[in-house]
Amino acid sequence: MIITDNSKSGEEEMIDVIEINIEEFEKDIYSEYLKLFPEDEQRPLNKLRNTFNRGVEKFYKIVFEKKTIGFFLLEKLGNDYPFYLDYFAIYEEYQNKGYGTEAIKTLLRKIIKNNGLFAEVEKENEEDPKTIKRFEFYKRLGFEKTGSEYLLYNVLYSPIMYGNKENMNKEEYDKIFFDYYVINSGEDGVKNNCRIIKTGNKIKVLSLTEPYATLIKNGTKAIETRSWKTNYRGKLYIHASMTRIQKSVRENKELMELVDINDLNYGKIICSCDLVDCIEMTDKFIEKIKKNKKEYICGGYEVGRFAWILKNIEVLDKPISAKGRLGIWNLDI
Repeated sequence: MIITDNSKSGEEEMIDVIEINIEEFEKDIYSEYLKLFPEDEQRPLNKLRNTFNRGVEKFYKIVFEKKTIGFFLLEKLGNDYPFYLDYFAIYEEYQNKGYGTEAIKTLLRKIIKNNGLFAEVEKENEEDPKTIKRFEFYKRLGFEKTGSEYLLYNVLYSPIMYGNKENMNKEEYDKIFFDYYVINSGEDGVKNNCRIIKTGNKIKVLSLTEPYATLIKNGTKAIETRSWKTNYRGKLYIHASMTRIQKSVRENKELMELVDINDLNYGKIICSCDLVDCIEMTDKFIEKIKKNKKEYICGGYEVGRFAWILKNIEVLDKPISAKGRLGIWNLDI
C-alpha cells in the first residue's frame, strides 16, 4: 500500500504489516502497548501468551522505512471465523499523518483478504467528538455497523465489520463477537459485564433532579420516593435532569454533605438499577427508614406516598446524553 509523504514532495513509501511471534512482541512492542492503552483496557502478557499458544492471538508490526511505527493484535478462532481486531495502535510520533489509514488498507489486502474483519468502536456521542471521528475513520475504510449495540463493562459500543456481509445475519454477528469476548474475558466475565442491546430496543428511564440522581449512582440512596405508584419492575436507567439544584435543597447541609458537588451531572443517564418493589408508605414503614438517617434525608417520606426500592446499581462509565421527561420514559438506543 502506497502512502504519500507531503514533506518529501510526493515521494512514495511503503507501509508493511508483518507477522511476529510473542517473543518479538514482548521485546520490541509490549512497552509501547502499555503506554498507548489505559490500564483497564490492557491484558497481562501471560494472558496474551496463552491465547497466542492456543493459536488464537496473532501479532503484527506496522513498518514504515524499516521502522516499527505501530502494531495490530488480531484473533482468529478457526477457519469459519472472521478475524477480530483485538488491538490497533500507531505510535504517538506517527499519529495524524495518514499511517493508520494505510496500515488498515495493507492489513485488509495482505492479511484479511476474504476472511472478514470484526471490531467494535465506542458508540458515537456528540459530546465526545473522538467517538464520531473514530467511527468515521473505519467507515471510510469500508467497515459497516452490524445493527447491534453492546454494553461492555458499562460502556456502549457499536460492533463493526468488514467483508462477509452476504454470508451472515445480525444474530450470527453477535454470536461471533461474544465467542471472542469469552476467549478474552472468560464466561463469567461475559455473563456479568457484557450485554447485547439491539438497535431499536428501548430502555426504561427515570429522570431525577440533582443531587438525587448522583446519590443513587453513588449507592447512598436506594429508595426513590414518589407521590405515585408504579407497577413496573425491572431494569431502570437513572437520568440526571437539566434542572439545577433548587435553593432549598442546596441549603440542606446534611443532604449536600452526602455528595461531591463536582460529581453532579446534568442532562445525562448516569447509571442503571433494578426496580424491585413499590411500597405504599405507612407510619411503621417511615419509622423503619428513619433508622437509616442517610436514606431518610434523601427522600420525601409521608404516609400515602410511595417508596420505589432500587437494587443492583451499575454506574455507566460513559454517561448517555438525553433530554428528560416526566414519569418512566423510553429511550431508543
